[in-house]
Amino acid sequence: MNINSLNRIYEYIDSVCVMTLSTSNPETGAPRATPVFFVRRGRSYYFVSFSRTVHASNIAGRPSVCVSIARDYSNYAEIQGAQIFGTCRKISELSRAAAAGLVFFAKFPDIRSFMSIDVLKSAKDSDWYEFKADRIVFTDNTIKFGYREEIDLSDQD
Repeated sequence: MNINSLNRIYEYIDSVCVMTLSTSNPETGAPRATPVFFVRRGRSYYFVSFSRTVHASNIAGRPSVCVSIARDYSNYAEIQGAQIFGTCRKISELSRAAAAGLVFFAKFPDIRSFMSIDVLKSAKDSDWYEFKADRIVFTDNTIKFGYREEIDLSDQD
């Protein structure tokens, strides 16, 4: 693995706020794509979500998921983005959930501005999740049209 490529890819990923989480129903295989705010630390991507959502149910039954991370582009020559494959799980340990929350709120300090009593009350119905990346496929049309790099992360921790 080229560490310079990985650092460049992580720099791009960390500059984006929303990833699209792709899950599938464990019984029917029906796909679900859900945009979520996220923060990355190493191979781990953290997000918070309500526990009664379809994607939360899908994750519980089929934790193998894919995420995509990309900005909005109007010029093909500028397109960059990541498809990341791995495993997602609800964080059940309070200390790990608190640690995820700390790094999340460090990236998104403005979230406090829309906190209200109703939002805080609904927090009891939400959970923290960790998506652990095993492989990244990064597209970078700024290098050439259709340029892709694949990085295997499964042997790292």
